[in-house]
Amino acid sequence: MRTELGFSEGEVVCIYTGRLTKDKGPLYLAQAIDRLVSRGRPVRGLFVGGGTPDDVAAIKACAGCVIHPFVVVRELPPFYWASDIGVWPMQESTSQLDAAACGLPLVLSDRIEVSERIDGNGLTYREGDADDLAAKLTLLFDRNVRQRMGEIGTAKIRNLFSWDLIAKQRLADYVSSRGRRN
Repeated sequence: MRTELGFSEGEVVCIYTGRLTKDKGPLYLAQAIDRLVSRGRPVRGLFVGGGTPDDVAAIKACAGCVIHPFVVVRELPPFYWASDIGVWPMQESTSQLDAAACGLPLVLSDRIEVSERIDGNGLTYREGDADDLAAKLTLLFDRNVRQRMGEIGTAKIRNLFSWDLIAKQRLADYVSSRGRRN
């Protein structure tokens, strides 16, 4: 998949999935990638999704950035496996959980309300600050750091956010509420 997308083994690939619109902030990631590439850093940005022609053009204009058209959620794992870091510059997304389940460390906005998603397996950056985002990405260029965070994230998803666990909790809630009504 990395080869198909034009990425080399030596490059650190940062993935964003979702709408390529201002309210989601993918341009901040593209600008951070552009800054790092201009400094000679081996980093690329992979954007999977669609947006307005202007938003897509702005991302494409940034060095090191590749846009892949939207794919349905069940087809995203190979894209995550081909990447090294998951980045969502603004807003929470269930895609963050999917990326963590695939072993990616995450970089999210410092304004998120679900910080438990990244405790031990990710970093936050100052939302809207592409320079700070670039600095945080640089902290994850070490393969060992990414691997350690990725393992923490995978375990966290399995133990706290898996669909099996959610279903068991929901069933227990139903059984508990039924017992209270008798």
